[in-house]
Amino acid sequence: IKGYGETLLTSNISEQERTDQLALIVREAGRMEKLTNELLQLSRTTEQKETLQLYPLALSETIREVVHMLEGRAKQADITIHTNLDDHVIVNADELRMKQILINLLENAIRYSEKDTAIHIHCKQLDEKAYIIVEDHGIGIPKEDLTHVTERFYRVNKARSRVDGGSGLGLSIVNQLVQAHAGHLNIESELNKGTVITLTFPTIEENE
Repeated sequence: IKGYGETLLTSNISEQERTDQLALIVREAGRMEKLTNELLQLSRTTEQKETLQLYPLALSETIREVVHMLEGRAKQADITIHTNLDDHVIVNADELRMKQILINLLENAIRYSEKDTAIHIHCKQLDEKAYIIVEDHGIGIPKEDLTHVTERFYRVNKARSRVDGGSGLGLSIVNQLVQAHAGHLNIESELNKGTVITLTFPTIEENE
């Protein structure tokens, strides 16, 4: 940001170059803002200072809202999103944080999916457990990286993540928030074939 600003102040550049430099400043400031927010979020969650507002939450409604929010971005990337949701799955959850979990996972799926492929999101209940499954047909994750992807700042493809604005904190935050909801995160992936992420949470009865 400093470098771009100095160029604007000290160089005799064209109006187009000036516009390009300003666009870069805005992009980099946005990247810094996102990184700062993610670091604060991770710090609060790790130190257990994150206060969750837990209420009975219908997962299917929350998933539909997140899908609707990101459908435009998926369409721009020539990706379709399909859902298969059980409307009777209820969990004790913080709606804002559950949306944050889902947005992060769906954004990753969109970012790393190939064009003209589909993302599938399933929500079901089995043996008093709720399952959210996000499946894409993207670039996948190498086997040697799978055990590290929830570590802070870990990026499978550092060059591509840099271009896309990834900080390496997203899945770490997701993992922390899932655990804060007494849940479990599981990732299965195959290089150049896709990734399946499964979230598991304890359910509650609808009348609880």
